[in-house]
Amino acid sequence: MSALEMVLFAVVGALLGSAFFSSLYHTVRTMGDTANPTRTLVTSFLLRAALLVVTFFWIASFGLGAMGMAMLGFLASRVVATIFLRPRARERE
Repeated sequence: MSALEMVLFAVVGALLGSAFFSSLYHTVRTMGDTANPTRTLVTSFLLRAALLVVTFFWIASFGLGAMGMAMLGFLASRVVATIFLRPRARERE
């Protein structure tokens, strides 16, 4: 696998992680405003899980290296989301 392919799969994983975690953030923020929060949470989970399964199975068809780079990109997006979405000191009060 070339370096360009490795970077490409890491970017695909990061984009997938960004979509996953932004959707999760949006779901949690809007659960209090919905009439049926359980349905919102379950529907969001099923859609996010389906997105992950389909995309990672597609990436796995390119080989173990592609899967590993995509997972690294996904985990990197989790770290970035955790840092940027952490409540600030003023928001906690």
